[in-house]
Amino acid sequence: LLKIEKFLLKLQKSLKKISSRNVLYSFALQNFFENLVIEFSFLYNYAMNLENICVILDHPDEPRNIGSAGRAMANNDIKKLRIVGKKTDYDAEKISVLAIHAFYIYENAEFFNSITEAAEDCVLSFGTTRRRGKYRKGKLFLPEEFASLADEISGSKENPGGKVALVFGNERTGLTDSELS
Repeated sequence: LLKIEKFLLKLQKSLKKISSRNVLYSFALQNFFENLVIEFSFLYNYAMNLENICVILDHPDEPRNIGSAGRAMANNDIKKLRIVGKKTDYDAEKISVLAIHAFYIYENAEFFNSITEAAEDCVLSFGTTRRRGKYRKGKLFLPEEFASLADEISGSKENPGGKVALVFGNERTGLTDSELS
């Protein structure tokens, strides 16, 4: 994969030098490479089955944060959003402000009464925290460790594995120890 990427970057540089005299040709080449990157983007997630990754938001206070989370999910090709709370508690217009092109993530979101219900079908759930803290209980994972485990558990498109949840607590209060257990 890295060899393909390096080759394409070298090729792109060489062609830019050749095409620097002709603006239209340069523009066409830029479009070509942008489309090529899109066509080969599937290689970057060839191992992790992103269909088995879901994000759980626990009682978000600010609707725009739901939109922001949806946008980040869409940018990473993660489509399953689960929200602990009631859909009627959130203003869709405010959500769309930051969701922009990813409002469909919210439109397809599932709503639950508890984190336990939201993660019921998941093999593993990871709760997030802003700091390690001396009162934290249990195992804490670095983002790289989470990604490695999620990759392993989620399987691939050819060999689907189990579902993995990434759980975010409320903006003000975070996740309690009982919610994490």
